[in-house]
Amino acid sequence: FKSVAEAYQEAFPGVLDEDRIHIIPNGFEGEVESFSQVPGERCIVLYAGTLSSYRYDTLLQGLVELKRKNPRGADQLQLRFVGEGLRELSDRVAELGLQHMVDVLPPIPSGEVRRLQKEAHALLILGRNPNRTGHELVAGAKLFGYLQSGRPIIGVVPHDETRRILREVGSCLIADAAVPSEVVTVFERVLSAWAEKTLEALVPIRTACESYSSARQMSDLIDVLNGASRR
Repeated sequence: FKSVAEAYQEAFPGVLDEDRIHIIPNGFEGEVESFSQVPGERCIVLYAGTLSSYRYDTLLQGLVELKRKNPRGADQLQLRFVGEGLRELSDRVAELGLQHMVDVLPPIPSGEVRRLQKEAHALLILGRNPNRTGHELVAGAKLFGYLQSGRPIIGVVPHDETRRILREVGSCLIADAAVPSEVVTVFERVLSAWAEKTLEALVPIRTACESYSSARQMSDLIDVLNGASRR
């Protein structure tokens, strides 16, 4: 990640040669998928993967506020959480009375996750817990699969590498992980686009997402190696 390279440069000023630092990011294999809005009576937002080290308290606070402020919109929203370490989330959802809005599902095979992604109207990514050392320097691995999906991506994140990448690919659905009101705003925007069948306008820029494909990464690596061999 660029943030890691910048951290090294800050830690060792004058030691590292910036021209010899090459960033080849995590990514995905294959092509970015085309968007098509699936029919349905509810707007489905999917989170797939582990949750144990990710922050979701602000997300739930935002959903409580959305339910109070816009009960009709809240009735149209369905968040699906699929993965490991979700027991605490399930308990908290019950405590807050959000069972109608939030489904918590057990781990499933990766092929099933891809099917759920195709059924979803948007995908959700969260930031790491703020007490995790260096959390701002990295992005969740699931983000790169999301970039391939051709779906709107909702980021409830701090000022970290995930946020930087989302902005880089043109995502307009970013809420501060410490501000529940921003969560409400983002979900209302998604619900409005879903109702108007204009979700495609919220999908990240395809060409920007393609920069994280394995084909692009291989090309960049070959360029780096060719440059090194000429030294």
